[in-house]
Amino acid sequence: MIGLKEPDNFDGEMAMLWSSSAMVRSAKGMATLVALAAMGLGAAQAEGVDFTAPVDPAAAVPTYAIELKDGELLPPTLVVPAKTRFRLHVTNTGTKPSEFESNQLRLEEVLFMGMEATMMVTPLDPGDYDYFDEFQPGVMGKLTAKEAAP
Repeated sequence: MIGLKEPDNFDGEMAMLWSSSAMVRSAKGMATLVALAAMGLGAAQAEGVDFTAPVDPAAAVPTYAIELKDGELLPPTLVVPAKTRFRLHVTNTGTKPSEFESNQLRLEEVLFMGMEATMMVTPLDPGDYDYFDEFQPGVMGKLTAKEAAP
């Protein structure tokens, strides 16, 4: 999977999701990602609307981190700009397998312990989108797509 490049143009079903395979990273790399995600748990101010801070604010396509950890989804709520393409980077830092899933976003990825996956999400209409860990009943999260104030 080294050198895997995201396609430049999305069409048809590919427009809904681009997902890399879950890959095991080094412990140092995973610790760095978790630390960056923890720093991004606060909200960033963008034209009067509170948005979740992306992992790398300077990136061309924003990436938002989600951590699966033994029955917890961190953060439990993500607020992203509507009508903007973005990535979700999901990491399982727990001690048992997890399955990140969202029927509304058409995303699904099984992650064994220490694995991570990056999924592309195409621009969303304003609204709420649920995500959950299918292996842990009752563990729910919410992604809210909001328009920035004019």
